[in-house]
Amino acid sequence: MQAKELDYEQQEFYEQVSERLGSTELDPELLRQSSRLIARSYGKGIKWDDIFPFGIKRPDGVTVRGRIPIRDFDKVQDLFSDSLLRKLELFPRGIKAPDFLEVNAHFSRQGMHGGLY
Repeated sequence: MQAKELDYEQQEFYEQVSERLGSTELDPELLRQSSRLIARSYGKGIKWDDIFPFGIKRPDGVTVRGRIPIRDFDKVQDLFSDSLLRKLELFPRGIKAPDFLEVNAHFSRQGMHGGLY
């Protein structure tokens, strides 16, 4: 996927994500690429609530959790085209009827056959 410029809000979120994950032993390029992807999707409507490195001794991925209004489901599709995406879970949430989706995503350079799952 070609790098796209971030708008002001996305850039601010990118810096927060990078700072939060920067103290881990994540590969710097994986940190940069996954932070940009997460910031771009944040700017398109996915409101990420939590982010953390995946892996105990030497993290090799990023797991992020958030939510998006169900009417904006099409915004999640942008994640499918990124080569870092390894797992995406969507759960409808709501009392009377689903009005938003809980989104759980995992990004890593290692594929399914690389021992990640």
